[in-house]
Amino acid sequence: MSLIYLIAGEASGDMLGAGLMRALKAECPELRFAGIGGEGMQREGLTSLFPYSALSVMGFWEVVPHIPKFLQFLRQAVQDIIAKKPDVIVTIDSPGFNFRLTAMLKQHPVTASIKRIHYVAPSVWAYKPGRARKTAQLFDMLLALLPFEPPYFEREGLKTIFVGHPVLWEPYKGDGDAFRVRHGIAQDEKMLLLLPGSRPGEVKRHLPIFLAAAEAMKGFRTVILAASQVKSLIREIVPPEYNVCGIEEKKDAFAAATLALSKSGTVTLELAVAGVPMVVAHTVSPLSAWLIRRMIRVKYASLVNIAVNTEVVPEQMQERCNVVEISKALTVLSTPAAMKQQQEACVHAISTLRGNNKENPNLIAAKAVLDILGTQAKP
Repeated sequence: MSLIYLIAGEASGDMLGAGLMRALKAECPELRFAGIGGEGMQREGLTSLFPYSALSVMGFWEVVPHIPKFLQFLRQAVQDIIAKKPDVIVTIDSPGFNFRLTAMLKQHPVTASIKRIHYVAPSVWAYKPGRARKTAQLFDMLLALLPFEPPYFEREGLKTIFVGHPVLWEPYKGDGDAFRVRHGIAQDEKMLLLLPGSRPGEVKRHLPIFLAAAEAMKGFRTVILAASQVKSLIREIVPPEYNVCGIEEKKDAFAAATLALSKSGTVTLELAVAGVPMVVAHTVSPLSAWLIRRMIRVKYASLVNIAVNTEVVPEQMQERCNVVEISKALTVLSTPAAMKQQQEACVHAISTLRGNNKENPNLIAAKAVLDILGTQAKP
């Protein structure tokens, strides 16, 4: 039985890993799994080497205090892979950890010959284009989420497959009425959903600002969506009268929401697919912001906006991530006409991001892994 070692370091990577594992099991039930992942991957049968949230740090300067811990986890992961000798290694996003790990594995005599796949292409079209060559030097195959990404890596000699973003194929049909009943929200009451992030640092930076902006939205009931690893932290920050729901209620919360205020990231695609009008706000440390601005090559942070090259989703980034600017953007968006206009633009953006793929991305990714593994998929 072949062993696949998967490594995800954050919530979006865990979602991708869980979908990939599901599709792999459907194609080849005898496969075994090991590695590092969150609740989704664990539900699919992975026993995580250590809590994946330990790798969930974002930004440049923010990583510095965690370097000793990162080095410890790197050594632990390398030793586990040496001991288990998997047939293939799939690293999922989190390049800060996964690229260093892969470089160490490539240099070790026991693991150098193991095939290495990276899932989620680095955003070389946005900043640091030189990462395409580095990626090609580390991996045997790259699975890309966006249709315009493969050429950047193929020109460096790396086999790159556009699989698509699974979020864009996900049916986000929740029960909004049931959600409102559970949380004591009237059916005709407007609801503002806050999504401050899945990392502790993001929550600490965003949630106080988001809450203050929500207070300015009169006539709205505020609900906070909390990832499991930050739910206790969120409950410590928010007053007791606020509704806090877990990630298991996400689809129902989306169906119930009138508007959303979200940090930047994969969740904005989920909101777009679910048809929830949103404002995106995000902030990092001043030093990280300075470094990002020196490297960035695109105008927008949200993939929806990047896809159509227009700010259809208002972005309140860094200095504009403040109560006044966010409240103003939410107020403008709260009219029926503005909400409809954004929803229609998001439909166009989603179509663009899906490209010409007809199959579910999880299945395309699974077939690519099985191909490099040399396993014959069942008919």
